[in-house]
Amino acid sequence: MGSAVEDGISHHLGPFAAHSAPIQKRLEQALALHTQLKRMLCSHLACAVKQPALVMTVRVLAHKFDFDARISSQDILRPYAEQLSQLVSELCELVAGHTLSTHQHTQVTLPLDLGGLGVPNLTHLLSTAPLASYLQTRAFVVRWLASHQLPASFATSVNPLPAQTALGYLHNLHLDVTACGKACVRTPSIHEPTPAWATEALLHITTPANSSPLDLLAPPANDLTKVQGSLFRACNIITQLQLLHAMRDDLGACTRLRSAGGIGNGMWILRFCPHEHASLSDTQFGHGIAFRLGLTLLSSPQACCHQPQHKSTAPCGRPLDPLLHHAVTCPIGGGREILHSAVVNALFQCFRDCYLNPRREVHVPALSTNNAAGKHEDAILDVVAWGPGAPTFHIDVTIKHPHH
Repeated sequence: MGSAVEDGISHHLGPFAAHSAPIQKRLEQALALHTQLKRMLCSHLACAVKQPALVMTVRVLAHKFDFDARISSQDILRPYAEQLSQLVSELCELVAGHTLSTHQHTQVTLPLDLGGLGVPNLTHLLSTAPLASYLQTRAFVVRWLASHQLPASFATSVNPLPAQTALGYLHNLHLDVTACGKACVRTPSIHEPTPAWATEALLHITTPANSSPLDLLAPPANDLTKVQGSLFRACNIITQLQLLHAMRDDLGACTRLRSAGGIGNGMWILRFCPHEHASLSDTQFGHGIAFRLGLTLLSSPQACCHQPQHKSTAPCGRPLDPLLHHAVTCPIGGGREILHSAVVNALFQCFRDCYLNPRREVHVPALSTNNAAGKHEDAILDVVAWGPGAPTFHIDVTIKHPHH
């Protein structure tokens, strides 16, 4: 029946764990939790509630529903999945403070490094879990049959139909599965047109070397691990590419979605700051979520009030766009300076770790130029590094915003 791991100890699950009664009880509790979270968001509390509500939503869905999807029937879970999806959509709208479009609801279900909010896509979970469970338990079943001197052909008594249904779901996403349980992009066929996003998927989903096609009825060569993670990741990548293709006429929206992704991007959403003075209020967190989803943050014209370091100088005064892109590209203020300093410090430390001699803010006369007005401008590079047997590195860091 599989196993549950707790504190490094694996406990095999008995038949009751996969019975419909405890599963329905857990899902009813999940529905009740999300109903309470909605009420909490609608109430006026003195403490911040938006980030805790979103974190609890992600954690409950990522762990509880994934567990049940592996051991239970889709017929039992599908009605609960529809109710949970509806509740989560309403909860995300309360957190963002806006009504979300179809594209924005799709973005919510993407992982953080793909530009989303990390809320698991229940359709992907429900559709791929039977295949992952089938592949990861098949080797154990064969060994158990051998230990009891039973024919290996008895392994065919394990119903492969849910796994075949999952393969059909992946096939519709132009995905195949290899014998080692890894997802790969389906080979294009001359009889079927290949969408543009499927071609781009080849750049993001790599096919394992020496991989062979999956045969559900073939004896497993070895134990398979992390199958669900591979399948779920591939489905999310395809979802992001489909979303980018659907928004292809809106270059700004595509640029925003791509820039919201990347390793480490969006970690502030699910991590609480240990310092009270640096924690996010509901207003700040809601604005951050709205900015990430491309929601309108200004309903009336306003001007940028960033104040230069010298108080005698007038503030920026430039008009703010509804999506507040100017707020992160304004040359006045510390927004870009913080990013610039972080990159420079990382490069400086990298050179030191390589036993080179880095220096900051180095004047290099050979690179000095005259500007368009004919005024001489000294070239002061952010980092210059040199060392024995190594070339001299001249680096100047420039921070650019995709919308600027």
